[in-house]
Amino acid sequence: MIHPNVGLILGFAGERVETRGYVDLMTTFGQGKLSRSFIIRYLLVDADTSYFALVGRKTLNELGAIVSTPHLKMK
Repeated sequence: MIHPNVGLILGFAGERVETRGYVDLMTTFGQGKLSRSFIIRYLLVDADTSYFALVGRKTLNELGAIVSTPHLKMK
C-alpha cells in the first residue's frame, strides 16, 4: 500500500523532485546464514536516473555496513 507523502527533495543536479508517497517493504540483504531482513521505508519519486533504489545512512547503519566509494564496494 502506498502511503501519501507531501514534499519535495533535492535531485542529483540540484533540481526539486516531487515525492509520490512511500511504501514500507520487508527487504533482505545477503544470502543464506549471512542474510539480514528488516522493514525499509522506500520514498517513491519520479526521476530520470539509472538507479532503482538508493540506500540511505539509516539502512546502512542498521546493516553495520562499511562503504568504500573509491572501490564501489559495501561490506
